[in-house]
Amino acid sequence: MASKRGIVSAFENATGIDVPDKIAGISIPDPDVGNIVELVDTLSDAGDLVEKATKAREVVAGGARLAGNCWGIIDTAQDVIDRISADIEPLEPLLRLDVSQIPAAFKLFNKTNLDKSASIVGDVLSLGKLLEKISNVLEGVKNIFTLIMETCGDIVDKVMEFMADVAQAFADALHLESALDGIKGLVESLADIIAELADIDSTLRPMVDAWASASWLEAGTFAMKNFDSVKNAMLRFWPAWETSQAQYQAAREVGLSAHQGAKKTWTTFKDLLHQLCAMFGVDVPGGDDARDSDAQPTIAPRGGFVPDE
Repeated sequence: MASKRGIVSAFENATGIDVPDKIAGISIPDPDVGNIVELVDTLSDAGDLVEKATKAREVVAGGARLAGNCWGIIDTAQDVIDRISADIEPLEPLLRLDVSQIPAAFKLFNKTNLDKSASIVGDVLSLGKLLEKISNVLEGVKNIFTLIMETCGDIVDKVMEFMADVAQAFADALHLESALDGIKGLVESLADIIAELADIDSTLRPMVDAWASASWLEAGTFAMKNFDSVKNAMLRFWPAWETSQAQYQAAREVGLSAHQGAKKTWTTFKDLLHQLCAMFGVDVPGGDDARDSDAQPTIAPRGGFVPDE
């Protein structure tokens, strides 16, 4: 199925993005895709409607957890933004360079501040990679729920005959397109800014290393000889930083919407399964609360987990 290919592709893309364990000193957890792709594979082996719905329950729970973990990571990244902003402040004349600030920037141009500036550029680059990774995971989550919608149409139709409100609530919750609107555009814009920051980093980092290894005589004239090269890189940094902050805000909106939408999908699916089993006169496999723990995120946002109402 197209959705299954989309799930695998999105998660493979995410896995291929190297994100450090810490950015600007803030620990960054992994979203933990787990075995959700394998769970998706089991849907094609289901027999009757109750068995199919029971297997789908595992997939929906896994998708809800993954969306929640993505939101926890995105919210944690606000601390990264705040830390980078604080690191930038004393170096702003150098990092927010324009023609009027060149004299002030030159006064700040020394080996220590160049090293700090390069580290800041590296942190913003890592932030972009983190957002790119999480955006790809959320694209995979969207494809998971699209596949559930394609696969479980007959379940919805059956429950619709007797409990239309329950079936419709689940069908409505499954449509995460609005919650994840713009995710592809975000991924594309992140790729552009990551390339820009990587190019800036590739200019500054070798210069830091060269200055560190320069002889005493070379070090004395290093600033004068290399300021123009640094200036050209710094003129590009501030627009990239402003774009990165805007991209983060866009990622926050998408991440929170995805988390809330996935939670609603999980809640309405439980109702759907309950009604389906009641129609066939059988108990819900494992009980109504089975797989609740599998649907719970394991990565908390900064304020902690919000109890379900």
